[in-house]
Amino acid sequence: IGATNVDSTAPAATTVSISGAGAVGLQSNGTGTDRGTSVTVAAATTATPVFAVYANGATGTGTITITVGTTVVATKTVTFYGAATKLVHDTANETAADASPTYIGVLGTGSYLFIGQDALGNTAAPITSNLTVASGSPLIASVAAVNGLVTVTGIAEGTSVITVSNGALTTAGVLSTTFTVTVTKTTAATVALSFDKASYAPGEKMVLTVSAKTSTGTAVADGTRTVFTAVPTSNVSLQGFPTWATTVALVGGVKTYTMYAPLLAGDVTVSATDNTTAAVAISATATISGGDAAAALDAANEATDAANYAADAADAATTAAEEATAAANAAGDAATAAQASADAALAAVTDLGLKVTGLISALRAQITSLTNLIVKIQKKVKA
Repeated sequence: IGATNVDSTAPAATTVSISGAGAVGLQSNGTGTDRGTSVTVAAATTATPVFAVYANGATGTGTITITVGTTVVATKTVTFYGAATKLVHDTANETAADASPTYIGVLGTGSYLFIGQDALGNTAAPITSNLTVASGSPLIASVAAVNGLVTVTGIAEGTSVITVSNGALTTAGVLSTTFTVTVTKTTAATVALSFDKASYAPGEKMVLTVSAKTSTGTAVADGTRTVFTAVPTSNVSLQGFPTWATTVALVGGVKTYTMYAPLLAGDVTVSATDNTTAAVAISATATISGGDAAAALDAANEATDAANYAADAADAATTAAEEATAAANAAGDAATAAQASADAALAAVTDLGLKVTGLISALRAQITSLTNLIVKIQKKVKA
């Protein structure tokens, strides 16, 4: 377990505690006299202590908490295991390409990883010596082991029980377990397609199974096998219908695919040609029942038509609005031009009025002068 360093200039005391299984202490203390559920280093210590976690004989989980002052800065969970009491097939951590087949091909192999577990189900210490293995039918399957990895090789068609043990006495005795393998052919004599139901409701999930068997009726060996010469096709469109290949990854001789029924009532048929010597045409058929499907489709089509009509009406309204806007703009331009003409006419009339007023004033002045002249002439005549 990684240790945690404590800064020598820490402003507060640092405490490491553990609850559950395990103990904590200072790694520098080889005697372990300070080991327990909690250990503390004072603030500003001149050393740089290293805390460590130790097994204390208990099995299970321990939760470590690191506190500086009164603040929890980190937590960690560790598991302490006890002595192995059983061997377990560890499928979760198998990484080989041929991991855990139930059906092994003739001359093919299967890999099986085994680990020890304690009484609480915790993984025990890794297996570092070869397990003891035996095949119940050595003419059908052979078996070997490297540490905890067991490899089975198919020799001939048939079934064999494989025994795995630690081969030595422990506190729990000899740990042993068994599993069964079937050795079979890698090529199919028959291939079948089948739906999980004969009838489906519109839109219901459909499960299509590909099944490949040997000439003896046994499942074809696990692995990617060529089962089609012509890939499956459907007579109607199916949501989720896979992109097929001539090869199929089989487990126990089968492979399943999920898809969804169409909305229209009628038969759905998936057809293919298998990869057997006879190249047989194979198919699976199911019925989609329920009149509501057609009605639902009609309603959807009507809704689509209504939506299209509404869209056309909206387009027409937009066009009319654009034309009205253009007309309004033209009317505005005409009104502006008319206002300009009116302004020009008013200016002309005003100018003419000013000129007439000037002429009238001049005429009045002339009349006044003429009147004065006449008055003078009359005075001279009288004299």
